[in-house]
Amino acid sequence: MTLGFVIEMVVVRHYGIAVIFITPLTILLIEAASFRQATVSALVEARFFDTVVGCAVGLVGGVCLHSPRFRTAFERWLRR
Repeated sequence: MTLGFVIEMVVVRHYGIAVIFITPLTILLIEAASFRQATVSALVEARFFDTVVGCAVGLVGGVCLHSPRFRTAFERWLRR
């Protein structure tokens, strides 16, 4: 309930800060549905793996978007 209140108060002013509170709330809601069937270490490992994969995909996307060589090499293909 506290996380929900903080999210509602902060999201109006700054969404980036509100996401800090949104993520734990969603994890808690998902875990409440399973009611402790998984171990905590399995949850932490899964979240860490998801974060690492997401960072890698974001890094590759950022490099591709900001690399002039990549853009010129794939410009014709992207315009089709």
